[in-house]
Amino acid sequence: MEQKRQNKQKRRAAFTLAEFLTVIAIVGILASLSFVAVIRYQRKLRRLEMDQTAKEIFLAAQNHLTLEVSNGTIPRLLHMEAQGEFSDDQKQAKLGISVENTVLAEEKEGNIYAVLYVSEKQAGQPESEQEESGGETALVSANVTEEIRQRLLPFGSMDETVRADGSYLIFYDPEAGLVREVWYSDHYQFVQTDIGSEALLAAASDAGKRILRIRKSGSSGTAGGEIRGTDSEIGE
Repeated sequence: MEQKRQNKQKRRAAFTLAEFLTVIAIVGILASLSFVAVIRYQRKLRRLEMDQTAKEIFLAAQNHLTLEVSNGTIPRLLHMEAQGEFSDDQKQAKLGISVENTVLAEEKEGNIYAVLYVSEKQAGQPESEQEESGGETALVSANVTEEIRQRLLPFGSMDETVRADGSYLIFYDPEAGLVREVWYSDHYQFVQTDIGSEALLAAASDAGKRILRIRKSGSSGTAGGEIRGTDSEIGE
């Protein structure tokens, strides 16, 4: 009799199949919610990192642009360009890619030039191989603005891993001596056709792709520039 009572108590203490399945379902739901939260947190950290990188590029470029304007280098190059002393390739190398101010997320007055950079690491193959293979994605073709990039972001101007890795676009006004916008990505490879493209401008208004939007006062007291990092491919 006593044995039967103990067996009955043991059976009552055990989980039924329905209870066991319910517990599994609850644990699964909690795990899925936690997983989503972790993904969001990781994405937030990535955005913060991209913010910081874009800001570093912006500040370093603005500092050295101010220096190049004050020592007369940029005005001299602009004068030579106005006199027709540069070929198209030389103009791109020394001043950047001349673009309409409508390519900016927010149109501003002035003559805008774009500096395009793609790292060898991001391009995916050695520079010597890219020179032989050619094509729009070749590093030798992508970095047509290397000379002006070296002026705005010389070696030692910032963390070399930031300066040399990833891909970025710097829009600046040489006459005003102001950097207008900076776009940066550590995995998307910017190409010249992105400049002024609808996809790039659409990304500026997409909170999922725009990482940071900061206004910096220029010397004239007007909005000097905007910093943008992107962790999504343009057009996604």
